[in-house]
Amino acid sequence: MCEIPTKVFDKINNDESLDDFHERCVLPTKEEIVSLNKEVDSFVRFLEQGFSLKPYSIARVFKAGSLGNDTAARGIADIELVVFLDGLSSVHDLITARAKLLDHLQEVVKGYDHWRSGLKLKERTTLYLSYVLYGHELTILPGFDIMSHVKRKERVVREIDAVAQYKSIEFVSQQFSASVVPLQVDFVKNSDETAKKVIRLLKQWKLERKLTGLSSYTLELLAIHAAGADFRGNTTDLFVKVLMLIRNYSSVRVAFDENYTSQDYLQYHEIPYIVDVANPFNNLMIVVDMTQASQQAAATLRLRIN
Repeated sequence: MCEIPTKVFDKINNDESLDDFHERCVLPTKEEIVSLNKEVDSFVRFLEQGFSLKPYSIARVFKAGSLGNDTAARGIADIELVVFLDGLSSVHDLITARAKLLDHLQEVVKGYDHWRSGLKLKERTTLYLSYVLYGHELTILPGFDIMSHVKRKERVVREIDAVAQYKSIEFVSQQFSASVVPLQVDFVKNSDETAKKVIRLLKQWKLERKLTGLSSYTLELLAIHAAGADFRGNTTDLFVKVLMLIRNYSSVRVAFDENYTSQDYLQYHEIPYIVDVANPFNNLMIVVDMTQASQQAAATLRLRIN
């Protein structure tokens, strides 16, 4: 049973609109973003200088997560660094080398004294390293730069399709996760400003409701979907619309035609689905537990939302 909230947000004033609350408490200050970007840029330079695992070298480090997407909330910035490497010619090369690359990246990070006191290893998986940086989530992923390989974004899905001919949907969803991050960032970063405002509000809502199983990217896609071409409302209308989607998650159907024709891939997904804008085989709902979020959304919708 979830705790029943008495207000939409802990610090929202009586009769304060979501727009005003967003400006007062949720939108990060310019100084906060500049400071965090400066820290991250310093760390990226250290990674580039410290990486020495032959025959690989760092081609570029791509900044993603809410910091790269322009959807960070005040005090809530998840940072994703995709380390694209020279020396890889395919995703298969990445799969073969990933464990070795993660070992090396982990050792490099240990040598960054400036961060040591504020940077704690949270988790290592077969795909990435996860840290907590002064309260912010930091994820480091080695990746194959598929965009540089195929040159045009519409060709990315062809590469994914080719592997899907002989590998499982789960395999294709996971193994291309780092490679398609630039397409995800491009989509979210260029979304409607009202959608971005609601995304930040949802991240604050997620934090206050302690919804650890709900990813930021899931919230981003839900908000952008809800703010589609037929939406004519304001910030409050969009916030409510997304909460209704979360409450009724078992019937959610979200897919986009930005990088491929989504209709061609719906045969691979059972309802509910939120299909990755960059990988048509990746249904985010498979790895998300929406039960608690649905209960909290229902409780929030019973409150007055200005």
